Amino acid sequence: MTTAGPTVEIGILTKTDVLALRQCDRAAFETDRGSNQGRIRCLKELAAKGPFDETEREHTIACEAYGTVYGNTDAGENTTFQRSHRRAFSLQYNYIHTATTFGTFAALARAGDEIDLKWCGGGGNQYEKKAGLHRDSLTIEVKRGKHRYAFLIDVSVCLDNSARMVSR
Repeated sequence: MTTAGPTVEIGILTKTDVLALRQCDRAAFETDRGSNQGRIRCLKELAAKGPFDETEREHTIACEAYGTVYGNTDAGENTTFQRSHRRAFSLQYNYIHTATTFGTFAALARAGDEIDLKWCGGGGNQYEKKAGLHRDSLTIEVKRGKHRYAFLIDVSVCLDNSARMVSR
């Protein structure tokens, strides 16, 4: 397990992380190129009362990230992009009064849970491929003791352009 600073373990949720997940208005999931370092940015909108007031606060949760990219090698084989030249991004809204997968993940999260971001790029069925479309997805994997949980957070189907979640 890697650490960020002297006391915080990467990917292990703290009580503050759990509160941020439950109270945020939006969450951005990111993984940088050339790294297996991911992060969840919990964003909370603030009521601005004047021109110099903050309109948003952010809490960042560091975690590990990995994934698979389908059909993007010269041999046409599946490849992992851990520490590769790929970038991944997804933005989710946390609607408190509706049932969403992100809301379920936030409600069930506990301090001490270990989380990983799992990205899948270029998947899809034969109809999507024939139409020139690519399916990207994001799953949060949670380890709690000997139990394992997976939450499919987002799926995006689009052309191979800048709108994709997983990009080169």
